[in-house]
Amino acid sequence: MEAARKIDEFKELMTAREMAEYLRIGVRKAYELCNQKGFPVVRLGMSYRIPKKALDIWLQRQAGVF
Repeated sequence: MEAARKIDEFKELMTAREMAEYLRIGVRKAYELCNQKGFPVVRLGMSYRIPKKALDIWLQRQAGVF
């Protein structure tokens, strides 16, 4: 079994698959989030890229921190 990566090991710009690992959710759910209005995602053709800092801010807003 592969050990979970530390938070600081994730890239500043993640793929949907990397985001799924970062959030510990399924890949399908990660793609659903990428298609959700207001979610911080950059679409590059058929690919998605998620800025880690923007994702962290989005998560804090969802939790009511901001």
